[in-house]
Amino acid sequence: MKSKTPLWIIIVLLLLFIFWKFYNEPQPVVPEAPKQAINYDDANTLEEEYKMTRWQILNDTLKLKTPDGTPAADTREFLFSLDTLKQYIDYVEYHANEMGYSNLGIRIYNAAYPKGSASPDAGFSTVVLVPTGNKTDTQKAGFLVNTSTSLLMNDNINSLKALNFAHAGKPPKDL
Repeated sequence: MKSKTPLWIIIVLLLLFIFWKFYNEPQPVVPEAPKQAINYDDANTLEEEYKMTRWQILNDTLKLKTPDGTPAADTREFLFSLDTLKQYIDYVEYHANEMGYSNLGIRIYNAAYPKGSASPDAGFSTVVLVPTGNKTDTQKAGFLVNTSTSLLMNDNINSLKALNFAHAGKPPKDL
C-alpha cells in the first residue's frame, strides 16, 4: 500500500526538527573575569613590591630552618586546588544561607604555624580563609527590619570551619 504522505515532507519535517533542537540547546556562557582581576604583569609588580619591602625583613627576623636545621625562606605563596575552593565555597554558601547570612565573602588572614608545634611547617607562614557575611539582627530589629541599623556588617561566621592547609611553596615560586 502506498503512503499518502510524500517522502519529501517527512524529510523536511525531520530537518526542521533537527535544526530546532540544535538552535534551542542552551549555549555555554563564557564567564568574565571579576572587576578585581588584574593582569599577570600587575600581579608580578605587587609580588616584587612585597618581596622588596616585607619578605626579606621577615626572613632576616625569623631565621627559619627546616626540620633538619637547614636555613629556609618563609613561605609567601599558597596553593588551594580549584576543587578544594569550590567545595569550600559550596560548604560556606549552604550553611551560611541556612543560618540567615547574606552578602557572603571569604576573608583571608595571614597566619603562622607555632614554632615547636607538631606541624611539619612549624614556624612558617600560612593563610586561613574565614567565611564572612551579613546577618539581620532580628532581636534588635523587631517585626519591621530597618536595614541601616540591623545588619551586622561583614562579620566573620565563626560557627563555620575556616580553610587552611594550602600547599605552600617551599622554596617560594616567583610570579
